[in-house]
Amino acid sequence: MKYLHTMVRVGDLDKSVNFYTEVIGLKHHRTKEYPDGEFSLAFLGYGGETEPFLELTHNWNTSDYELGNAYGHMAFGVDDIYATCEKIEALGGKVEWIDDNKLLINGGGINTYEIPQELGSKYRTAALHGAALAFRFGKAKIPFPGGCKIGPRPMNRWVDTWEALG
Repeated sequence: MKYLHTMVRVGDLDKSVNFYTEVIGLKHHRTKEYPDGEFSLAFLGYGGETEPFLELTHNWNTSDYELGNAYGHMAFGVDDIYATCEKIEALGGKVEWIDDNKLLINGGGINTYEIPQELGSKYRTAALHGAALAFRFGKAKIPFPGGCKIGPRPMNRWVDTWEALG
């Protein structure tokens, strides 16, 4: 899994880009205009072109937002989207395919802190989902990862991360 970007809507793109570059210290990578949709996207980050970005979206006919309604989305790239959706649904979340390249995920129904053994052992990413479950429920139970064609590898990185989280 790779974190790609977080999108936030802004009322004034120039002021927002200036704030994030001059005050926060991000680098402005690019801005793209979409005249047909009447919006612009600006991508900011700390380093190179492949890093996670802050995506600022400016809808041309909107100058301000109420507190709480400017957040857009977080984007992740995953190796197997179908396996990821299967895990989300097994935990109680909902997945709705909008079209072939877009889906809506609602994690509000996730009702367990445990990734089932039969599901988690099929994929190496089970430990990644454990952090979100621990944050939500105060604990998480994950199976040893599986699904790897390379063969056994040490788990020390996962263990070190979980110990650091307490």
